[in-house]
Amino acid sequence: MSGAGEITCLPVAALSGATLQYNLQATPHGQICFVQHKQALVFLGFTARAADALEPIGRLWPIGKCARQDDLVLDFATPPPLHLHGTPYQHQVWRALCRLKEGQITSYGALALQLGSGARAIGGAVGANPIAWFVPCHRVLQKSGALGGYRWGLAVKRRLLSAENITTQ
Repeated sequence: MSGAGEITCLPVAALSGATLQYNLQATPHGQICFVQHKQALVFLGFTARAADALEPIGRLWPIGKCARQDDLVLDFATPPPLHLHGTPYQHQVWRALCRLKEGQITSYGALALQLGSGARAIGGAVGANPIAWFVPCHRVLQKSGALGGYRWGLAVKRRLLSAENITTQ
């Protein structure tokens, strides 16, 4: 899996009256729910149930509608464009994550030094990442090499890292 496609900021107003399309898809790392606006990915999360994944979408874009499209398939070989809803600071952190190469890890502290920020603020932005896998927040570990947290669960984080031949404590 390579990095993300083009990343743009999508303001909430852009989805006024829009219908977002979503589907569930099995992956080697667990089932995902992904949501698209036109051809751009706005959300990707690991989940057993679509309702669990769609709940945060309703908080981010309460003015849009979500409709399941069973024939919608996410192609992991070709990263799609990403429309991310977040603060300018979150976008800065997410772009830094997308610059990490497959198999490359970093720490919250190292990202903080790189971006001139604090490790806790980095952790908050990493945890708010709405697009798992393509914005590789799973590649951020604690300074000690321990996994730290992961929005989608530590078992998923371990599987993603293992697939990149990354060993952790």
